[in-house]
Amino acid sequence: MDFEFVQGTVLHTEGNWSLYTTAASDLPLYGYYNPLSAQSVLDTEESLLELIKIEGPFDGVLGYSAGASLAGQIICSDAEKHPFKSPDERPFRFACFINAISPLKAFRLENEKVQDGVIDVDSVRNPVVKAALDEYLRPSATRARKSFHKRADMPDSDAIRQEVESLQTRLLEDGTPFFTDGVYGMTRYDANFHGTLITIPTLHVRCPESGDAHDNGAHTLALCESDLVQEIHHPLGHDFPRGAQLLKKISAAFRELADSA
Repeated sequence: MDFEFVQGTVLHTEGNWSLYTTAASDLPLYGYYNPLSAQSVLDTEESLLELIKIEGPFDGVLGYSAGASLAGQIICSDAEKHPFKSPDERPFRFACFINAISPLKAFRLENEKVQDGVIDVDSVRNPVVKAALDEYLRPSATRARKSFHKRADMPDSDAIRQEVESLQTRLLEDGTPFFTDGVYGMTRYDANFHGTLITIPTLHVRCPESGDAHDNGAHTLALCESDLVQEIHHPLGHDFPRGAQLLKKISAAFRELADSA
């Protein structure tokens, strides 16, 4: 079984999310996009689809946290735009999501049907914006730090808040709330609005007691065809699963997933 790793290119805010990652804290951390920029998220989606076209086809995809979110985003976007594709025409035939964060839906306003008017809601309280702000402006991201890359990824909290305050909250035709800068828009894929979009076999490794449905994998799980879902639960919060027995269980389930697709 061969794997290809896709590296993010956007400097990520620093933070130690686990006792087991402290050794990496002096190295640059990278994400796939700026989660406050719909254009950045959409550009990443389009770039990854181009990579799949050039380097693929790929049998499946495995992602952790934001990587799982991006994998889900690719699958959901493809299903939404091309509902009549056969399974062999999809970007992947199976997917493994580990501690998946909800997939984002980014778009150009000109390509979507939206309701007239603006919701009178503070953009900072928009759920997607709030989640991004919690990441960028959490204490571990804004504290003074000793790492050599601090000048490159140290967030300007005032500039970020000023940028966010210029965003508007509107509704798509189906009632889904999204935020927009007037050209691009972004929300999360939500089974309550979008239904089942992931119709390939999936494996969900997650901690149901960790955080809310946005970051414990529940939102992603709800987007999947229930008859094609496998779940493995662990007690380690948003940390990557560890321990010999748990990893053996996940490895066996992953091989079973690949064989079923």
